[in-house]
Formats: sequence, C-alpha cells, structure tokens
Amino acid sequence: MRPEAGASSPAPRPVIKPPVWTPEIPTYFYVGGLAGACAGVGLLAELREEHALARRAWADRSRFDHDQLVDLVRAAGFTVQASHGIGAISDHVPESVVDGDPGVYAELTALEAETSQDPAFRALAPLVHVFARVGLLTPAAVD
Repeated sequence: MRPEAGASSPAPRPVIKPPVWTPEIPTYFYVGGLAGACAGVGLLAELREEHALARRAWADRSRFDHDQLVDLVRAAGFTVQASHGIGAISDHVPESVVDGDPGVYAELTALEAETSQDPAFRALAPLVHVFARVGLLTPAAVD
C-alpha cells in the first residue's frame, strides 16, 4: 500500500542512489571507445583503399614495436631472456578451419610456437610476450 501524499514513510530513502563512479572511470571508457573507434575507422579505410586515412587512424603513439618494448623493459631494470611474437599466423586462420578438424588446432599451435621467435614473424605478430628477470648478470637472448 502506498503512503498518502505528504505522509512520511517509516524509513525515508532516496529513490536513486548517488553515483559511485569517480571521474576517471567514465574517462577510461571514453578513451577506450575512441581507441576502438580509431581501429574501426582504420579497418574501414583499408577496405575502401583510402590508405592515407588508414595510416592516420592506425597511428597510435601508445603502441610499441618489438625493439621499443624490449628497451622499455631493460630500462625498468630487467634482463630480457626471450621474446615471442604471438598471433603472427593464428590470427590469420579462420576459426571455422580450426573447428572443422581436431588435428588442425594442434598443428597450428605447433607452427605458431616454431615461428614465434623468428624476427620476421615476430614483426608481424600483433602481440609480443617478453620474458625477463630482475638481477641476472647474463646478457639478453633477444635479437
């Protein structure tokens, strides 16, 4: 039963709770959305063969190439032991091909592991895993 107009309820509570987000949370979502939008614009521009627009959309100063990433890790005081390019081949194989035959996934994984340390394939890889330790005296095993 609803209380009469002007009558107070036994436990007055606001209908809408105050927001718990601090300003950096919406800012994070906004910036992340911009990065996703830039990736979408870059892809559409490539598909339309507008290469100048695609280069501007893909240009992201927060991304590193392999050598910049290794230098950054070393500057932080780590000794780089190895680095692997991840996804140089597997990102270009349609999922339907992998799902169609049970042996294809194992073969693709083995091929990806073999090519992950090759500098040519590592340059094509969208992800890089850097293995590093602190306090080792041995030189880095990276090209």
